[in-house]
Amino acid sequence: MTISTTWCDLHQNRLEWAYEAKRDFLADFKTTQFKRIFEEANTDKMIALFGKSQVGKTTLILSLIGLKEEHVEAVSTALRGGRKRGSSSTSTAMKYSFSEDEDYHIRYEDTAVMLSSEEALMETLAHIRDQVEKGIGIDLVEVLLPSNYRDPKVDAIDLSIIDLPGIESSSEEEHRHVNRIINQILPKASLILMVERADQLSRCENFFDRIDSDFLKDWMLNPQLFRLVLTHAVSPASTEKKIYAEQQVTPEWFIDLYKKELHHSISNWPGEVKLYPVDMGDSWEKTESDIKGKTESLIRNVLTDLIHDLNNTEHKFNSLIIGSRMFQMMNKTIKHKTNMFNQELASLKKRADMLTDYIQDQEYAIKKLEEEIAVLDKQRKVLKMLLRKYEANQNLLHYQEVTDTGERKPSAIYTKVLGLNADNSYFELIQKQYDGLIKHVQEDLKDTGTTLNLPPFPSVRIQEELVTTLSFLQRKVIDYFFQRNWKKAINKVNIGLKKVTEGLNCELSQSISEEIEANTQRLHQKRTSLKNYVSSLNDELLSIQKKVKDVQLKRLVLVIEKEAFMKRSKDDLELSQQFLNYITAAFDKEYSLYIGYINSDEKSQTDKFYYLMNLQKLTQDYKKLVMVNDNTL
Repeated sequence: MTISTTWCDLHQNRLEWAYEAKRDFLADFKTTQFKRIFEEANTDKMIALFGKSQVGKTTLILSLIGLKEEHVEAVSTALRGGRKRGSSSTSTAMKYSFSEDEDYHIRYEDTAVMLSSEEALMETLAHIRDQVEKGIGIDLVEVLLPSNYRDPKVDAIDLSIIDLPGIESSSEEEHRHVNRIINQILPKASLILMVERADQLSRCENFFDRIDSDFLKDWMLNPQLFRLVLTHAVSPASTEKKIYAEQQVTPEWFIDLYKKELHHSISNWPGEVKLYPVDMGDSWEKTESDIKGKTESLIRNVLTDLIHDLNNTEHKFNSLIIGSRMFQMMNKTIKHKTNMFNQELASLKKRADMLTDYIQDQEYAIKKLEEEIAVLDKQRKVLKMLLRKYEANQNLLHYQEVTDTGERKPSAIYTKVLGLNADNSYFELIQKQYDGLIKHVQEDLKDTGTTLNLPPFPSVRIQEELVTTLSFLQRKVIDYFFQRNWKKAINKVNIGLKKVTEGLNCELSQSISEEIEANTQRLHQKRTSLKNYVSSLNDELLSIQKKVKDVQLKRLVLVIEKEAFMKRSKDDLELSQQFLNYITAAFDKEYSLYIGYINSDEKSQTDKFYYLMNLQKLTQDYKKLVMVNDNTL
């Protein structure tokens, strides 16, 4: 074994003992949720960018990898794949780096293409996007930029960086693809850059809401894995005013400015997440020259600090640090999960109570409607009886026949009897009979709670007929008087009175019958309407009763789930405090192996030297993990 190989093997695998301890540690967990979160953490030096479309992710990446400023515009346009500004350009995960020659290279799946121009790059990326939109699964596209585009004078990251597509996809198919890709790559990143516009800070609270992942649901419990980059940080008018007002702006002042705004917008924002406000691209070009002059070096310093942070982060320690913080994270997760259970239980109980109250209201409403229907049935019965009664009896009103008064003058008949003067004897007689009849009808209806709205009587038509008839009789009486036929004159008057009375009776009977029939129909319609409403209420009642049972069953299931989760979590919570024990046991084992190699007669002095040097590093790594545990437990 050569010296370089021995040293490389020892150095590259120096943390394998710690990862073996972590694997043993996680193997004893009962809660899949906790195991999945910490198993997914990767040791590769890979950074993922995540954020909505049009927040400046691609421009940020080009700055981080050190692309020469004069090529940024052309490369950015080509990377859009022909898409207009304002629309999503990244269709799948894009990994950026530089090639070894002066050409573009694209690699995806089993395809590798070399391209000599930005136009060719644009066409190729447009073709890839078409394939993704058609459902052809392309998970990762690697874009290598020409080596001569890299600026050797500027700081740049020396690790892999992946630009993830925005989750707000235009089609359901694309949305599923994007969600799958993000869910696949983000948990495996050693660092995640969350990118958001500075004027949209409130959106950071729900950064990963649309992604279905246990790892990302509780992302705030792993703050050391995340960085927040705010683009367009100089552009907002409110920020420009503060910059103008500040005599000297520094990176510390600028970062603190946005930290305050962030904590003001989001009360539970984890303070451990490092914040980097920057401005570049179109928004920077549109910035006033005075503002640029005050902030140009500031923005450059913040970007440089971000690059140094990314390069110097000990990526291999990240997943181990997560393990050391597992107790606190599990405590927070269990508390959060318990609160969610309690909130859902309270919500279900509230809904069940509300539905129960509604059922009682519906039952009362049905009872009142059925009582109203019973009253209507009684009214209809009485009305039908009255209708038969008044239809059978046409002679409701009666007249008094004219007799020979002995006074042989026409006035004796048509004045005193027919009522053609002020005493109106005939009209009074009929009116009294009508009033009495109406009173009798209303008495019949009193128990039913129903009244008849009969028209004024006699009607205008009957009155006109009556006047015409009486005028005719007046002439006849005079005619018969001069003919000396007094008996015939009286007979003619009685015939006329009978005719008029029959007309009055006919109209009155018809009026009463029509009104009773109308009332009967109205009651029938109302009863039918009430019956239908009762039926709909009963259907609704059955539906609500089913919902109540469903809610009660769901609540019961939730209670069982909560108890089971708490039982599992209790054991895992106790186990989570033992991470240091696993680490210490693994370290002791590894330390003994190193001592054995160093004291072995079979090892060369050179190998023993390398083992001794790595033993120091082993001890340093162990102390670092112990220190992290001491600070967290």
